[in-house]
Amino acid sequence: MPQDLIGQAIVGVQYFTGSQLGNFVAVVFVLLFMSLSDAMSFNVLGRQIDCIQPDGELCRSKQALLSNALGTVFGAIVGSTPVMPYLVAASGIFEGGRSGFVAIVVGLLFLISTLFTPLFAAIPAFATAPIPLMIGVLMMSGVRLINWNDLAEAIPAFLVILITPLTFSIADGMAAGFIAHAVATVAQRNRQGMRSSLVLAGIAVAYFTLITMQA
Repeated sequence: MPQDLIGQAIVGVQYFTGSQLGNFVAVVFVLLFMSLSDAMSFNVLGRQIDCIQPDGELCRSKQALLSNALGTVFGAIVGSTPVMPYLVAASGIFEGGRSGFVAIVVGLLFLISTLFTPLFAAIPAFATAPIPLMIGVLMMSGVRLINWNDLAEAIPAFLVILITPLTFSIADGMAAGFIAHAVATVAQRNRQGMRSSLVLAGIAVAYFTLITMQA
């Protein structure tokens, strides 16, 4: 039952033991990279609504990232997926939905749809297959914004796009991209953003190490 999921993020703490520390840290890293990938979608969505500053930063980025963090925590407590904007929202923006009111209406429609779950379950998969296809097309539109002339940006982006579907893991793709970006940044001796790049690369290396040890 759905109510059994509420609070499981807190209740499960009682089953945590020292022998599970490695698994716990590995899962934290997986969720970290997935949350980072979702947070990065803000920039793509911001470009679609022309909410990007001249320096390339998202307008009101602090408020957006704060709401993203609160939504992630809220989703964990109530036993749902993280409550945050995803790249799939690009399809809604493409159709003209550019305000928070659209999200409220969609949320209410999802709530009402729970009353018709048996009806929706009867819809065959091939009938809904074109929907994720179109969402994927709209998501890939952001690729044109990558500076393919800058290897420090192009190589990590390519690795993320390549490794994510091959490994069926967003976390693996993001981690490989962070490591490649750090290597390219050091090779180019680009001091701008080098510290943050090295920190993320270190986390990515720790993630791969833990995953290998737990295998």
